[in-house]
Amino acid sequence: MRRLISLFFLIWGSCSVTAQSLDVLSKYLRLDARPDDPLYTTYAAAMSRSRLYGDKAYKMDYYSGCRPVTYSSDQAGSMFCIWKVDGVVILNTGEFLSRPVVEYSFPDMAILDYEPFRGISVKETFLVYSSMSAIVDMEITNTDKVPHEVAVYPVLYFDKDSLLIRGFDSLHGGYVLQHYESPYRLISSLKTEYGYPTRIRDLFISGSPPYSYGGYTGDMNDFYNSIKTDFYSDKRTDTLDRLKEGFVRFAALHLKKRLRPGETVNFRYIRGAQSQLESLDSLTRETDALRTLFLKTFYEDNLMLFSRIPRITFKDKDEKLIYIGAFNLARGCMYPPSGKTRYNFYAFSRNPLWGWGHGHQVLHESLSMLAYAYL
Repeated sequence: MRRLISLFFLIWGSCSVTAQSLDVLSKYLRLDARPDDPLYTTYAAAMSRSRLYGDKAYKMDYYSGCRPVTYSSDQAGSMFCIWKVDGVVILNTGEFLSRPVVEYSFPDMAILDYEPFRGISVKETFLVYSSMSAIVDMEITNTDKVPHEVAVYPVLYFDKDSLLIRGFDSLHGGYVLQHYESPYRLISSLKTEYGYPTRIRDLFISGSPPYSYGGYTGDMNDFYNSIKTDFYSDKRTDTLDRLKEGFVRFAALHLKKRLRPGETVNFRYIRGAQSQLESLDSLTRETDALRTLFLKTFYEDNLMLFSRIPRITFKDKDEKLIYIGAFNLARGCMYPPSGKTRYNFYAFSRNPLWGWGHGHQVLHESLSMLAYAYL
């Protein structure tokens, strides 16, 4: 009988939360954070899809005008997108018509708006789906009265070590690659005997078959020269170099479409990473499913996750950003039960730079769990 009563209250409570207007929740949680706002921008997979070993969390940089919107993991490189509209290459957010504004920021996802070029409006959604995979989805709309030729170049870039291309998977529309990750960290290095992998396999694919692809050893200025339309050469082509093996500094995909006035297209790229000792099939299955994953569900899940936090009225925007960011930090540190524990547990940090997040427990951080109870 107790179980039936508990089940009744569980269902009743769920229905009462669901009955609340999602619009009310979304209005409170909308941040509209600009480049100079104090926004917490580390993202990790939801607890149910996380694991301690081989976990990839990402730091988002939307605020530096000297680089693209970038998602980086200290030992695992960075991913970002280079734009070309009507033959004009736009490398960095400082060159955008309207720089990125973060509408929403949750423990595992961010939603941004920006305009890289006149008449081109973009809603970008970043989701860390699991410890192995992450998605960047760009909903691109031509708001102009004339058509525009839009091309994007998703890039997986390594500045600390080489990236090895093992092949191009034409079936899944992307690269199979490898890289090495040092266990040494700024503070408290990782212990490989615990299970932290150092030799990593990568998949870098697009939601739809790419127009072309390539691997390069230079930097973004060299890449700019290779894709800009006023670069004159007898070997000039509209495609990337289609490199299929070898060591590179970065790998790039190439997506393009001519957009009529009012037309919208979704370009998506996906990064997967796992230990080379794991099965490639498992990573391929997961990343392949992400090509058509419906992202609105995850946005609504996050609204429901935050539905019980106190809706405090703050005197200024900065305080509210820090308040929401503190919940994001606490929730983002959580892992599901594993090993000898039957309970979920937290790491000090899942920011990709800090080894101590995995190496030690810092007892005073446990105080954050008092506020975490609301999530």
